[in-house]
Amino acid sequence: TVGFLFMPADQPLVRSESLRRMAVQFFRNPGRAVRLCFGQTPGSPVIFPVGCREDLMNYTGDRGGMEVIRERQIPCDGVQAEAAWELWDVDTPEKMEQIRVAYGQMTDKEH
Repeated sequence: TVGFLFMPADQPLVRSESLRRMAVQFFRNPGRAVRLCFGQTPGSPVIFPVGCREDLMNYTGDRGGMEVIRERQIPCDGVQAEAAWELWDVDTPEKMEQIRVAYGQMTDKEH
């Protein structure tokens, strides 16, 4: 089974366990997209079905990959993140500080 994982490079706190659960969900039904969510908030990363390849490769500018899902009416499943911070991206120095704090809390829980 083949799919395409879109994972923004500015989301440093996405857990490998979340990616594994997304992959398991995708392999159960590879015709559906899968995205990471927290509660009712959808986010990234997203796994796209193989049939989206050409549309994704032809995207330019700031258009998001979710437009492919909407335009092609592809069903999309959500996989719940453990914490909201998995969806956070680093856009500002303030957000970077929030991510540092969350990372410290995350690593404290793991030890």
